[in-house]
Amino acid sequence: MGLTADIAGAVTSAWTALGDIPASATYYRQTADIAYNTSTGAVTKTESSTSVTVIIEDYREDELVAPDITIQDRRFLVRASQLGFTPREHDRIVVGGVSYDIVRVARDPAGVVWTLQARGAA
Repeated sequence: MGLTADIAGAVTSAWTALGDIPASATYYRQTADIAYNTSTGAVTKTESSTSVTVIIEDYREDELVAPDITIQDRRFLVRASQLGFTPREHDRIVVGGVSYDIVRVARDPAGVVWTLQARGAA
C-alpha cells in the first residue's frame, strides 16, 4: 500500500468519524457548451449530476480581505473518490436547495480531497 492509498484511507476514516457534519450535496458538471438560440433567445446548458457528501466551511474574516473571496463564498471539501473527474470553474454545487457556482478548484497534494471555492447568490 502506497502513501497515497494510506492518506485516502485516513481521509475516508476521518470523514466517517465526523458523523452528521458532512452534508449531502449534488454536484452539477457542465457537459457541453452553453447554447444560445438566436431565434428564441433561449439559453440551454447541458449538465450531469453526482451525489456527494461535503464539508462546508465559511471563510474566516481574515480571508475575506482577499479580492477574490467575497462574503457569499463558501469552501466545500469533497473527496476525490466521490467525483471521479476533475471539478471545474463554472460547475455548480447545490446543498439544501441553495446553488453555488464554483469559482476556484484546488486539490490536496495526495489527490484525495478537492477544495472548491463556491459563490452563492448575493
